[in-house]
Amino acid sequence: MRILKKGIQGEEVKNLQSFLKNEGFYHGKVTGNFDIITDNSVKLFQKQNKLKQDGIVGNNTYAKLKLLGFKLDGADSESLDLIEDSKIIRVIDSYSHKLIADSNPNNPSPTSFDPEKHLIVVAVRGFKLNTMGKKGENDRSIYDDAHFIVTPRGIISFEANTDPNGYRNGYGFGSKKGMAMLDTGVWFFGKGPHKNYPAFRQACPFTVIRDGNPPYKHTDYHAINWHSGGYSSTSSLGCQTNKPSDFSTIRSYIYKELETFDNPKMYLDWKDLGLRRSFPYILVNKEEIWR
Repeated sequence: MRILKKGIQGEEVKNLQSFLKNEGFYHGKVTGNFDIITDNSVKLFQKQNKLKQDGIVGNNTYAKLKLLGFKLDGADSESLDLIEDSKIIRVIDSYSHKLIADSNPNNPSPTSFDPEKHLIVVAVRGFKLNTMGKKGENDRSIYDDAHFIVTPRGIISFEANTDPNGYRNGYGFGSKKGMAMLDTGVWFFGKGPHKNYPAFRQACPFTVIRDGNPPYKHTDYHAINWHSGGYSSTSSLGCQTNKPSDFSTIRSYIYKELETFDNPKMYLDWKDLGLRRSFPYILVNKEEIWR
């Protein structure tokens, strides 16, 4: 998106002023001129949402505004952000026939999800393939992937990690097994704990690719959760993670929107937790779809 800050003029600024006015942060006229009043209003919004109070609408502030329903609709809105959104919708369309959780040991009946009604997540492995880590390679242990959270209300995105921290070659499915990396495809997560903290847990068996010579696939309940990582480490042995501040926003947002959009309930890998709101998690490699 185009960064909005003091001195910028245009339809995007008008939309921003109107939105902040409706939310009670802006009390001036809707002029389309990012003036000192708009600057102070943005800082007030940032302060309330625990963001850096610089008066600049960049990626973090825009992501928080989008959570509340703000969209760029001005003359300059054909931005990278909106281009990515259209690609994400195409990903969901291409996998629409797979948005049904097949019957499995914990869920004997198939569970269907509707992309026009329910929350869906698209994870893109290697989203920053050429701008982070070694160019052209999918690095482990860095946040070079992305999560796109899609609802009928819109799309928000975050840096992510979809890989394990490192490598561990092995064989078989017992104590000598290799490190696991979630395979691409459509999987299903539900509201559940990770080490007693609110997170997301498997709601169906996942297929992982284990490190070995050669690498090999393994399908089961592996406790491949989606949880907070760290700032200096992605904290993953095959789980899906985000930076702590991002995951806090993601977790609270998804928990809320699963109820808002009445996402179906499924049993998780810990069936004794009972039925939990769930959602499809579509994992794709960027180089396969960004053509």
